[in-house]
Amino acid sequence: MILEIDSITLKRSNRVLFANFSLNVNKSQIIIFTGDNGVGKSSLLEAISGVLKVHKGKIKKSENAQNVFYIGHENCLKEDLSVFDNLKIWCDTSRLKVDSKKIFEGLKSFNMTELIYQSVKKLSQGQKRRVALTKLFFTNSPLILLDEPLSGLDMKSENNFLKIIDNKRELGKTIILSSHNNLKLENH
Repeated sequence: MILEIDSITLKRSNRVLFANFSLNVNKSQIIIFTGDNGVGKSSLLEAISGVLKVHKGKIKKSENAQNVFYIGHENCLKEDLSVFDNLKIWCDTSRLKVDSKKIFEGLKSFNMTELIYQSVKKLSQGQKRRVALTKLFFTNSPLILLDEPLSGLDMKSENNFLKIIDNKRELGKTIILSSHNNLKLENH
């Protein structure tokens, strides 16, 4: 088991989102939280990542799952930097040894190679999301958390994303994501 959520209660602004919620997650699983806005999908991901404190109960990660990869609602990109520089800085900060060729390959997975030296501020919201999701290509974290990763993506980018997360699952990674979309992972 990579993650154990044991009888947690989550609150936001004194409003209970989850009470006595439990879930066990194994290696190589893909878990998708769906639901209306405001029901607590993002809060649950934040609690798993450690960003949000649990009111009651416990969230336990296996020893090898302490290194969590998390992409929230925000893309966390520096607007004045190029696509390449954003990814290179993120890789360096994450202590990942990634060269220019590997960054190019990652961008290719989202059909973004022609924009590699473009300033992020000149990109559409969907393009910015694809740049942020390109980080998936580089991470080796055993536990991957993604909050509404498909927001702003076109159908082709969505299919590329599904292939990437299915590949990560095949490599033994566990992916937990929230989505308003009904994802069809069995085809990827």
